[in-house]
Amino acid sequence: MMAAPDAPYFSIALVVFGVLDAIAPYVSNAVGLPLSTLTINEIVDHVVPAAIVVGIAWYSLFRGRRSLAGSLVTLVAGTWMFATHVPLIVQAAQGLVPVQTVLIHSVPGALVLLTALMATLVDLVAANATRPLA
Repeated sequence: MMAAPDAPYFSIALVVFGVLDAIAPYVSNAVGLPLSTLTINEIVDHVVPAAIVVGIAWYSLFRGRRSLAGSLVTLVAGTWMFATHVPLIVQAAQGLVPVQTVLIHSVPGALVLLTALMATLVDLVAANATRPLA
């Protein structure tokens, strides 16, 4: 199966998207699209969950196989990354924040969420396929 738990595609994507999410607030500031928020918020919303995602994905690559538990943790981290940016998306819709800023801050987290969701679903199917029918 192409997307089996031992295929590296999701893990590689999670490393890339996790790194992009971790650096998003700093890239935003560097290109002149700062967001008026506390540094601790950026760390909690970007750096910590990205470190978790990247760490689990690297471990999966090193191990040669994703675990269902690891995929679930990356799914939770991706959900956190995206959910914490919903208010920012609403502010952009109201014209209070530049759309470009929202894209830089929100898209990497959304990509982590979607990739982690796909990886978790594949891992769930694989886990159920190895269970005997009772």
